Amino acid sequence: MQNYTPARFAILLATCATLFFTACSSNEQGKRSENQSSQMYLKKDLQAPVANQQPKELTIHGDTRIDPYYWLNDRDDPEVTAYLEAENDYARNMMSHLAGFEDELYDEIIGRIKQTDLSV
Repeated sequence: MQNYTPARFAILLATCATLFFTACSSNEQGKRSENQSSQMYLKKDLQAPVANQQPKELTIHGDTRIDPYYWLNDRDDPEVTAYLEAENDYARNMMSHLAGFEDELYDEIIGRIKQTDLSV
């Protein structure tokens, strides 16, 4: 039979308390992630925008390749702007259920940074 000293008892009690509180917080995070994933699946009928392919042959240093998305380089083209706006709308829509989590994450990151920097 082992002797349980007060120090051993304190270590055992601290370990049990840590496991208990860890399990409770994990359950809360699990519920939140289940809710977020269920909201994500409700949006599965949204279709992501698909960029048109307009093949362009590019020859550089004697090597030739075909870039089907070269047309996206033209920032002044209204088609490019419309496609990028559609991509942004889709991303905003799909990520909207994570807005609260993004704020929490941002606050946690800021909380871990020393706020003593005056400039870059």
